[in-house]
Amino acid sequence: MLDVHIDDFYKDISVILLTLFRNFPCKANLYVDDLTGPAVLDEFGLQDRRFRSALSAMSWLAEEGYIRHSGDYNPDGLDQAVLSERAFKQLTKAITISDVSEQQQIENIASIIEQAIHDRSSIKIKHACQMFFGSIDTAAFA
Repeated sequence: MLDVHIDDFYKDISVILLTLFRNFPCKANLYVDDLTGPAVLDEFGLQDRRFRSALSAMSWLAEEGYIRHSGDYNPDGLDQAVLSERAFKQLTKAITISDVSEQQQIENIASIIEQAIHDRSSIKIKHACQMFFGSIDTAAFA
């Protein structure tokens, strides 16, 4: 499958956002090992591709204005990270989802991300992230 790295990206940002949401408004240290498991070094002593991808996902969220952090260099993650106002508003945004029985539920995106992670469903995680970024309608998730 060619887009496994994209599935990993969505999973990583889901866990990052949910971790910071659970700690909000307190700052928290984010470690790549919490996303990928123990670091694996290659034959040159460098972090493997999965580790670098997870660290890049953290940096990307910061560069795009979804999280803030201390700015100190940490090769293992981000120090003193917190959700930005933009991310907090997106995660707490109330949405209505119709299930199969046509009953409507009002949830927020944070709870949808949490359920998707709990279900270990790459498709649900992807859709939850796309909802967070506003690239799909909530009707597509139901």
